[in-house]
Amino acid sequence: MLLEVDTENNLVPTLYAKVARELGLGIVAWTLERSDALSKGGGWYYSTISQVLRTDSDVIKVLDVLYED
Repeated sequence: MLLEVDTENNLVPTLYAKVARELGLGIVAWTLERSDALSKGGGWYYSTISQVLRTDSDVIKVLDVLYED
């Protein structure tokens, strides 16, 4: 997984994602549109971060963290 929820309920990159970036690996998050609606929990792809995703527009937050962090 590339994202996790920190102790303050913020989406943050996992250690795996940080190491991949440091090694120069390009990660394409092509699964953003593959899952069920975020308002329904998002399915398997969002299972580790579903507690902070409330609406379908929260996918923009996911994309922002993937891109920026």
